[in-house]
Amino acid sequence: LTGRMANIQTTRNKKADRISACTKAAEALAAIVPIGALAQAQVDDLRTQLHDRSEYWRDQVYRNATTFSPKPQQTGMDAKGTIDIYVGRGGVRAPAQHVANASALRAFLFGFYLAFREHVIETSGGLSLLILDDPQDLLDYDNRQRLARALTQLAAGGAQVLATTHDRGF
Repeated sequence: LTGRMANIQTTRNKKADRISACTKAAEALAAIVPIGALAQAQVDDLRTQLHDRSEYWRDQVYRNATTFSPKPQQTGMDAKGTIDIYVGRGGVRAPAQHVANASALRAFLFGFYLAFREHVIETSGGLSLLILDDPQDLLDYDNRQRLARALTQLAAGGAQVLATTHDRGF
């Protein structure tokens, strides 16, 4: 009976130690949780800063075939780096992947990437080498020409562009 009680006491003490450790961990995490909100606020601020340049680069690379196609209205990015692009027209807004074509989506992302690249260069330096795999894929002839001019503009601005492609004309 004494041996069983000693085993039960040992088990109880181990559980109490685990509960105590979990309590300490919860207290430590409580101090860290506000950092997540701060990171999200910083991401939102960066997204707002990059919006105009992102649209500038997107317009350098891509133009819709029609004037009534949805236009980008908001680009969102969470602290994990997930990018959400919303497009719309006439007060109606929807996630781009539901209403925009693949070429437009690629142009939105490319524009955001180039705007982010500019931001990093201004604040930290770096990112002089751009490696692109078939960047002209999914683009029609006119938009391929726009992309080629944008890449030339990047190279003239000091970027080193390495692009792979199967399109000899591009």
